[in-house]
Amino acid sequence: MAFDSTKLKTMLVLPLITLLAGSLSAQSVTKNGITYSVLSEAASTATAQAEDTSIKEADIEATVSINDKDYNVTIIPFNAFKDCDSLASVTIPSSVIMLGGNAFQNCTSLKSIDIPSNVKNIFTNVFSGCESLESVSIPDGISAIKEGLFNGCTSLKSIPEGVLGGLSKVTSFSGLFAGCTGLEEIGANIISGCAACKNISSMFKDCGNLKTVSAEAFAGAPAITSIRSLFENCTLPESLPEDSFAGMPHPDTEPR
Repeated sequence: MAFDSTKLKTMLVLPLITLLAGSLSAQSVTKNGITYSVLSEAASTATAQAEDTSIKEADIEATVSINDKDYNVTIIPFNAFKDCDSLASVTIPSSVIMLGGNAFQNCTSLKSIDIPSNVKNIFTNVFSGCESLESVSIPDGISAIKEGLFNGCTSLKSIPEGVLGGLSKVTSFSGLFAGCTGLEEIGANIISGCAACKNISSMFKDCGNLKTVSAEAFAGAPAITSIRSLFENCTLPESLPEDSFAGMPHPDTEPR
């Protein structure tokens, strides 16, 4: 009788896959369209993400029970709610400390979002493509924001005064509002107090309807060294207010 190595491999691998799938399933629970998965047994932490892209409302729980053990929901992982184009409402609990890259990318029905004050790290393009997003509020205490946070949020009309002012540890706002084609006005002192920020390159790139840049809009951030392409492809007045960049050292290039 010939030895069938392929059959033997199948006999060994299939039970292993079944066992692994069962183990993974046992480490997660789905409630109201949100799947919560164990992040760390030792730290009793969990992640939260959409079960599928049809979700319309996400009321993320701060604490969830998995296998009779309570876990604190601390991370919204990469791509967690990406392309959930019917998602109109999101509640992020105060237990969350990190928003992964593309976490809410292309949630085209989302009109507003409150980022809790305990969030410390926000990765790339978290809200990019949220074309219905009308307002932004960013709490103090965030340590890092990666590129393109609100890229392509075409319903944003204005950036309010001092909106980023409490982010003293963030080193870059590169591409933060790039592609916000509905944006018309930038308020005063939007980065005042951002002592560690060095880079605002492409921050408003491709904001084609931008009409007003307030006096001292970029004042109060003395460590800035790069403003490359800050207003690339923007229609602006011939000259910006003289004190728009008050207190800023000589940067590497002109803003346009």
